[in-house]
Amino acid sequence: MPEARLRILGVDPGLARLGYAVIEATGDTLRLVGAGLVTTAARACRASRLHEIAEGFESVLDDFDPTEAAIERLAFTRNVSSALPVSEVVGVVRLALWRRGVVAYDISPNTVKNAATSGGSAAKEQVQRTVVRLLGLDEPPQPPDVADAMAIAYTRLAQRRWER
Repeated sequence: MPEARLRILGVDPGLARLGYAVIEATGDTLRLVGAGLVTTAARACRASRLHEIAEGFESVLDDFDPTEAAIERLAFTRNVSSALPVSEVVGVVRLALWRRGVVAYDISPNTVKNAATSGGSAAKEQVQRTVVRLLGLDEPPQPPDVADAMAIAYTRLAQRRWER
């Protein structure tokens, strides 16, 4: 009997740039299916930007048909003023996933760093290097939002293995 296909969508939420990545797992084989950004114009009103994110994210769901999703949990220690807009983005993402019947898991930034690098205080560059190695990429993904989304998706895959 063939092994089931599992597609995990990793989401790095942001109002200006939402990073996404889809990793497919079949048994122990991982494959990056797609990754990119949903971007918004800084001068547009927040409602318009949220609408752009909703439409762009719906397209991502149409294109990649994920099995489940992982969203990086918000951690605001320095710039608390950006917490509300990013929280609204997370709400838009959750609603789109719910409408498709895709279960979403919250993952903390430290959990991502631990899964990708075995260190909760790893630098973004270290996470990028690990993503390159794990997914067999030729070069580090850019911008960092995309690399983070790949690491988030990978972390959810690792969590699934721990849950067995």
